Amino acid sequence: AFIGPGEQPQNLASNMHDIWTHFINGEHPGWPSYQQSDRAVMHFDETSKLVHQDYEAVIGLWAGLR
Repeated sequence: AFIGPGEQPQNLASNMHDIWTHFINGEHPGWPSYQQSDRAVMHFDETSKLVHQDYEAVIGLWAGLR
């Protein structure tokens, strides 16, 4: 019901499971730690990828607010 019709994305589920298991065991996830300077984040999907400066325009709307 949450993912729509068709085959379940088993590769994505397995990838997420592996990463969380490694993280719980104190291992590095395989991408750099988040830094405000480049805001590198992993986007998980059927083909996951590292994305830099994601949502830059939206984040800019919050600049200067405290």
